[in-house]
Amino acid sequence: AGIRIGDNPATGLRNFSGLIDEVRVYSSALSSNQIQQLTGGANSPTEPAPPSECCRATNPAVPAVPAVPAVPAVPSPPTPAPNNSALFLDDGFENGISANWRAVPANYVMSNQSREGNQSIQFLPDANGGKRSELVLQNGKGTFDWGKEYWLGFSINVQTPPTGYQIISQHHSTPSAGSDGEANWNIGAGPNSFVLKTINGKFYFYTATDPNAVNIVPERGAATRRLVPTTRPYSLNQWHDIVMHFRYAYDNTGIMEIWMDAEKVVDVHGPSIYRYDMSGRQKSPRQYQKIGIYHGTENPGGKILYDAFRIGGANASYQDVAPR
Repeated sequence: AGIRIGDNPATGLRNFSGLIDEVRVYSSALSSNQIQQLTGGANSPTEPAPPSECCRATNPAVPAVPAVPAVPAVPSPPTPAPNNSALFLDDGFENGISANWRAVPANYVMSNQSREGNQSIQFLPDANGGKRSELVLQNGKGTFDWGKEYWLGFSINVQTPPTGYQIISQHHSTPSAGSDGEANWNIGAGPNSFVLKTINGKFYFYTATDPNAVNIVPERGAATRRLVPTTRPYSLNQWHDIVMHFRYAYDNTGIMEIWMDAEKVVDVHGPSIYRYDMSGRQKSPRQYQKIGIYHGTENPGGKILYDAFRIGGANASYQDVAPR
């Protein structure tokens, strides 16, 4: 059969205007990989070379255009190694409870179920029926000054769900100072800046990020009053990694970023603290870290594991504090 290139055999009015080069005719259909090979793509290791041409026409007046070589893939940059020197707390509870923690009180045991290393800490409800089974981070390790930037990471594992709710981590507010210069705990400190609760199979991340609540004098009530909740489901008997990056401030310099299992769940750049305690005075400008169980019902049950607790300052990063 004849082959016509550059015009339409049905009419003489539709001729191609331009140059045509490198015309090839093959004895069988080409695969997509063989076409890629001819157009400069990478050869497929499983495809044979294209079949031989039966004919080839070349316009000697137009030089052949060389094939463009394939651009090699750019490898992803390696993940930076954690910088332990950027941390001022790195506690996997490998040697039990260190002097950095104070019980208020706490009912706990060490567990060989761990996210890292050989053991973790398991919190149980207070053996005497009290609401608290918590540890407070002390010696300046868990004090978060307003206006300063921090990174924090830990891993939690809910083994037995509680009845009702349980607070399992919080950045507690500190009331204004009394006449002795110390925080006056006879007045309420007001809402906390961060609270993590378990309720009905979900984590509730409460943050003080409502700009309309920054300058409200709080009434007595829950430490989560007017806080903004973000929820994510959790799985029983599974470790969930939490990373936080924050700067507590009542103006637009505040930061509150939270990741759960590498997914960012909170991303706020703006007010991240509520300013006043229940006396109407400005709170002492610092928060402090508590972990464990604080429950809101009688005989709540529940068991929770903690591991891989790390804190760093402004020169730390996600990789430095994230469970490994």
